[in-house]
Amino acid sequence: MASSSNSQSHDIFLCFRGSDTRKKFTDHLYKALKQEGFETFRDEEDIERGEDIKSELRKAIWNSKLSIIVLSKNFANSTTCLFEIQTILEHRKKLDHLILPVFYEVEPREIKDQARDLDFAEKEVPVEEVKGWSAALKEVANMAGMVSQNQSGGPLTHPVFSDNQLGHQIIRYVERVEDSVTNPPTQEFNFLPLSTLSQLSSPPPQKDIMGFVVGVSHKEKRERKWDSMDFSIRKIMLTDATMKQKLKPIKEINRNTKDWTARVNVLEKWPPGIAKDSPTKLQKLILGDAEGTRVQATIFNDDIERLQDTLHTMKSYYISNAVVKTISPQYRMVDFEWQWSISARTPILPVEEEVTEKNLAYYEFMPFHNFQQHIGTKESVHIFAAVADIQPPKTVKVPFETIAQEFIVINKEFKPTLLTLWGSFAEQGGQKLLEMANTFPIIVGLRLKVSSHNGLSLGTRGNSTLLINPNSVSAKELRQWCIENKESILNASNEIKNLIPRDVKAPAPDEFMKVAKIPTTPEMATEEFYWTRGKISIIDEEQTFWYMGCSKCLKAISANEEITFDCFLCNAKQVQAQPRAKFEVQITDDSGSIMATMFEGQANKYLVVNGKMLKAYATEKNSNVIGVFAKKELDLLYEIQLKQREYKSRGTSKLAYSISAMRDDESQSSAQNSPGEVVL
Repeated sequence: MASSSNSQSHDIFLCFRGSDTRKKFTDHLYKALKQEGFETFRDEEDIERGEDIKSELRKAIWNSKLSIIVLSKNFANSTTCLFEIQTILEHRKKLDHLILPVFYEVEPREIKDQARDLDFAEKEVPVEEVKGWSAALKEVANMAGMVSQNQSGGPLTHPVFSDNQLGHQIIRYVERVEDSVTNPPTQEFNFLPLSTLSQLSSPPPQKDIMGFVVGVSHKEKRERKWDSMDFSIRKIMLTDATMKQKLKPIKEINRNTKDWTARVNVLEKWPPGIAKDSPTKLQKLILGDAEGTRVQATIFNDDIERLQDTLHTMKSYYISNAVVKTISPQYRMVDFEWQWSISARTPILPVEEEVTEKNLAYYEFMPFHNFQQHIGTKESVHIFAAVADIQPPKTVKVPFETIAQEFIVINKEFKPTLLTLWGSFAEQGGQKLLEMANTFPIIVGLRLKVSSHNGLSLGTRGNSTLLINPNSVSAKELRQWCIENKESILNASNEIKNLIPRDVKAPAPDEFMKVAKIPTTPEMATEEFYWTRGKISIIDEEQTFWYMGCSKCLKAISANEEITFDCFLCNAKQVQAQPRAKFEVQITDDSGSIMATMFEGQANKYLVVNGKMLKAYATEKNSNVIGVFAKKELDLLYEIQLKQREYKSRGTSKLAYSISAMRDDESQSSAQNSPGEVVL
């Protein structure tokens, strides 16, 4: 299945899926390359029977100077093609092998989709091998390459490809690559943004190791000499010289600065969002340099997806010639008057380095014992913690359907805390953490919300960032501490797990009762829970709307908010009391009404109040807290789960109810095609 002499040195290795492109494109390209004098190896028919095909292909790749990978619709269905690109990438890492991807009748996005969907279970290919192929295919799909334009699939005119500009560009590309090796220019190179090669007005030049496209002059006469080692040395020398001349600190870069490069750390990176006053998609970043200067950067629209595999938080990069603009003071996130606009045309090169303690120190991580003061505020916190327990993900409705996953995090303060990842954070970060269960993975969580849900908990916001297992001394020390204190940490985590709400199964239609039918005495009650539909309102405006509760078991405690104590109700050590919402509401339907107790979770969700807010209002205003409520009656109808509780009053057994779960009434939600969330 191969061509050209098996063990000889070749200029070019041609990787392609024969059933897709051989007769339509690759045959013509191969003949043209051969006619132009380029020794070209293609996987076809010349490997002798009985030979190890993989071994011969590996030799052919390692004996070539450049690989052209023709990616097509069925490329990923071939295990041979996948083996070839994996070998090509290995060769590139070790000997600076050159690669040109050609997207033939497919878009790069389609190849990325193929990389995600590899499945060779029927062929009994080991899972780890398939993972390696998938990673290799994705890496090639992310490279700058040539994209076919309106390919008809018809014959190509050899050798100039008069009816197919793509083939002509490839020939010119190879000529330029060879020329840059044989005749290195003496003048200083001009740096152009690296972009999709098919968009260049002239044939694509060679890319140097800095990630830039280097323009070189094409000479009429060329010697056919390829020397990979010599080529690598020349490129490194050029890179070093260029960097010394062009590297600038952030503070010296403004709109008038020309031809610059900066070495920066990605300090913060927000998830993509929508601009307030337009449909423009944008993604914001904060970049910093070694001098401590920080600059705000933004990526817009389609470039967000194009750059999704670079500019990762806490990683370092060389960035050159981004568009520099002024930024109005009201939009500044850092104390710097300029901002950068980064696009797919901006040269970006990763810097291989360890995450340093200086990088971590930038974030000013919040001590766990200070979380309390941020409950109910709009302020965000940064955390550096180990994951002690991982719960399986679940689907919730808020009111749209999304994924939520709960974790218990801890640090050396020994205060285990619940962390909820929402949406894409659960789908991506949650899955990675689940794969690391029982190993105490370390996380950096940026811009997390603190809430009073389940006593005290953290959660991701839309602009949060999650970094898993940063490679730092602090992370290694924290993991080692967790291993040494494993038993104590797991015991403490179990106490928190008991507070995680149970899943509430959606009720069947026949489970709903009219309010008038709900039992009112212990003798009538036969179930622990009852579902009803009704409206909720506050009738007693003079009642006490909050209480002080243990931050672990939530039970009422006689302690001030600032006091640290051991709770004898749940045996938790070194806990604090916290104010929590608790008040009586009336549930009404067309049959009657019933009283029930509403707690913090529902109060925060539906009436937008919490215990901290209620206590603060009572203390500051020295008056009834009813003034905190924006409204005392909810307008909509809700599905409500009531939990019955028997108690004694003057020797008589009585029955009381508390709201254990609430959700938007399905009859209202279905009209909007957006069922409500169950709030516990």
